[in-house]
Amino acid sequence: LNKNDLFRKKLTTAPFKSYGVTMYTDYELEDDDAEPYAQPLVEQRNLDYKGKECKMIKFPPYKLDGSDEEFEQCYNDTCDYIRELYRKQSDDLPFKKSRNLYIHFTTSTDTKNLERIMESAQDVILNTSLTDLGAII
Repeated sequence: LNKNDLFRKKLTTAPFKSYGVTMYTDYELEDDDAEPYAQPLVEQRNLDYKGKECKMIKFPPYKLDGSDEEFEQCYNDTCDYIRELYRKQSDDLPFKKSRNLYIHFTTSTDTKNLERIMESAQDVILNTSLTDLGAII
C-alpha cells in the first residue's frame, strides 16, 4: 500500500467498514418505459472487518503523528485486515508455492520505508538464487 499518509487521513473522514446507504432517484427519466432505480450512495464494503473503527466526528480530532493511541489502534487494525486480504488472495494463486508475498505500507517520500522495500527485494533475489542452486528446497 503506497500513499500511507493519505490512507491515514482518509481513515479519519470515511468509514473503513460501510453497511451502505441507499438513495432513491426522484428525477424524471427520458425513457417513458424506464423505472426509477435505487442508486447506492455508499457501497457496502469490508463487512467482515472486526477491528476498531475510527470515529468520523471526534473532538479534539485525531493526531496523525503517531501519538494518538486510539487512532493508532484503528490504523493498525485496518492495516492487519488489508494485509490478511492480500495473504488470502495470494494463497489462492496457482504459483503460490514458488513465490513469497511481502506486504509493506509505505509513503514514497519516506526513505526508511523504501529501505525496507529494497531489503525485501534483496531477500527475494537471494532466496531465488539459493533455490536455483539447490541450497534451499
